[in-house]
Amino acid sequence: MELPRLFGKHLVKEGIIDEAYSGILRKEQDDRILADYDVAFDPDLNRVEQRITDALSFIDEMARFLAEKGYEFQDRTED
Repeated sequence: MELPRLFGKHLVKEGIIDEAYSGILRKEQDDRILADYDVAFDPDLNRVEQRITDALSFIDEMARFLAEKGYEFQDRTED
């Protein structure tokens, strides 16, 4: 689980990204690993809906951060 640790070290601890997004990343990755390797993993609807809401929030925050760095993105709602 290197990604959440590095995300926290380089973006959260430096005060660039709010700590809440580190938690979102960790939960999303934990669930992905469970889905990949635990055949009994069966998340309830509330958990799935929360992960989707959190993922959209995470994407928006990363797009904001990258836009500040000069990267341009298509608005995901324009499809």
